[in-house]
Parts: sequence; structure tokens; C-alpha cells
Amino acid sequence: MSTDPNNPPAAAPSTPSTSPARARKSQQNWYHFIGREHYTPESFVAEAKRIGFISRDTSPSLARAMEFGDRVFCADWRGDEIPAAAFCAFKVSRFFFSEEIAQAVGDEMVAAGRCRYDGTGAGTAIQRECGEWINGGAYVCNEDVSADEIFERAERAAKGQGVAFGDLWVMVGGKLTAEYLPPQTILPRIEKFFRGFSRVPKGARVGTIGESMEHFIFTLLKSDDAHLSQTVAPVVGSIYDSMLRAGMCFPPNVKNKSNKRSA
Repeated sequence: MSTDPNNPPAAAPSTPSTSPARARKSQQNWYHFIGREHYTPESFVAEAKRIGFISRDTSPSLARAMEFGDRVFCADWRGDEIPAAAFCAFKVSRFFFSEEIAQAVGDEMVAAGRCRYDGTGAGTAIQRECGEWINGGAYVCNEDVSADEIFERAERAAKGQGVAFGDLWVMVGGKLTAEYLPPQTILPRIEKFFRGFSRVPKGARVGTIGESMEHFIFTLLKSDDAHLSQTVAPVVGSIYDSMLRAGMCFPPNVKNKSNKRSA
């Protein structure tokens, strides 16, 4: 189900219902780690640009907590010593379901005048490093359709098909909206790697390049590896100094709108 007519997702059809419209939830920000088993930050962004959108597996309950327009920061877990960093972001504009659920929900919403079907790309294979799936076309929702409305219908459709809501296959997706080069340290730091999505705490932000560089240099200097602390750290420090002198970034105590992104 999508609100983006130019980039439809795989969606789903069901039987007509009179479910009332549900007001959209306030927009939120989320963190989501991209595992290194299949991707590097560079290959993940390249795939998103090739396909035209990002799609990520999640639980039905977590997807239901989201809303169209929510922003997701894709993060790279760099180990316990080096703080995690955001390397790109996307805005939620689509929810993916299995063909049976998508058709049930989509047909029901078409009958209720809540969306229209767009068969663009239907039947084509979407190839990703972590797997492949077949595009079933998309149901493009009206602007006032909320995630709650979609998932209420999906839960009802699942029950009708004898499937527990928690067992539904769901993906969340949207267009790539930002790419952070170099990756930007997440502040305050995330202490543990997690799967799925986590709400961005109030006051958290994506740090400046200067903060990212200084965190990195400090970590190198603390390292027990003599090569890192005595050889690599000075080289990185020299590069950082050159970037400061060239105005390519700013030290952490200097605010610059072009070099700082609030979450």
C-alpha cells in the first residue's frame, strides 16, 4: 500500500468493508540497522538507487506503529567501541504484504473508495542482495489513509484466512531521501545493536562531521592496537585538520546548518 503514485509498492486485495477513516498518527523518527551480512553502507545505498526505493522486513506490530511520512535513519553498527553512524535516510511511503493479504486489503479499500490499483511493474522481479520478490503492483491510497486503517483491514483479512496477525509478512519502505557522506555519528550513542526499528529518543540527533571525526580519532587513540593508535590516528587527524582548514567541516562547538542534521 502506498501514497506515492510514482513508485508503487507490492500491495494487496479483500472483501468490501465499512471501516471508518482513521486519523494519521504524528510523524516519528526511527533508527534501523542495516546488517553487514548482505550489505555495506555503500552497496545498500547503491541498491536503493537502482531499485528506486528501500524495503525492509519488520514485524506487523512494529509496522503498525509507524505512519506515512515517518523518517527512518539507516545506521551502520561499527562495533562496541566506535559509535553507530547514520549513512542514509528514507521516508515511509509504503507497506508491503503477501499477495493474498495485499489483494484482500486492496480490493476492500478500492470498494470503499479509499485507494486505486496501479499495476505498473506487476510481475517483475525485485532483486536485492538479501533476497528476491515479485512485484504485484500497488494500491495507491488516498492522502487521508493512515497506517492504522491499513493494518486494521490486514488483521481482519488475516483472521479470515486463518492467519495470526503476528505471523503476517510485512515490509516497510520508501524513497531514499538523504545520504550522509561520511556517515554521521548518532548522538547520544546507541549502546547495543538491535534488529527491527527503534524510535529516535527525544533530543537525539545525527552529529556533525566534526563530531564524527573526533569520535573516530578518539577511539583510535584509545585502541590497544599500536598500529591504530600510533600510526592510523595521526593520519586521520591530519586529514581532519585539512578538512577544517578547507572549510569542508566544522568542529563540534561550531554550529552550521549545512553540516548538522537534527533527528
